[in-house]
Amino acid sequence: MLAVNIGGTFQACQVFGAHMAANGYGRIVNMGSLAGQNGGTATGGHYASSKGAVLAATKVFARELAGRGVTVNAVSPGPLDSPMVRSIVGDDLDSYLQVIPVGRLGDMGFVAAMVALLASPCAASVTGACWDANGGLYVR
Repeated sequence: MLAVNIGGTFQACQVFGAHMAANGYGRIVNMGSLAGQNGGTATGGHYASSKGAVLAATKVFARELAGRGVTVNAVSPGPLDSPMVRSIVGDDLDSYLQVIPVGRLGDMGFVAAMVALLASPCAASVTGACWDANGGLYVR
């Protein structure tokens, strides 16, 4: 888990960030998680730790690459309306939704749209940011 989530993200930021910086333009959008922000125990310490590290690496690379035309940001979803989340929650979905301030699971299409916006040329002034989509479970 750690090797893939933070190791892969870190290496990709190094390799692709250097290539983009050499060309004077680029967008990197890393995938964080609510668990990486609140230390979520439901996903396990290995997952939460790896996603917390992804958020820290995002800030490091944002500072390193900003002056060379490359932005580095992250998106941190909370529980999404997905088969995986539904299988974890099981028959307790109604109870689970009561814990989420907005009372619903997140939309995967919306998360994809957030990534697309951060990857677009018009996002030139956004770097080092983490955009949250967690239904109000983690407010900052």
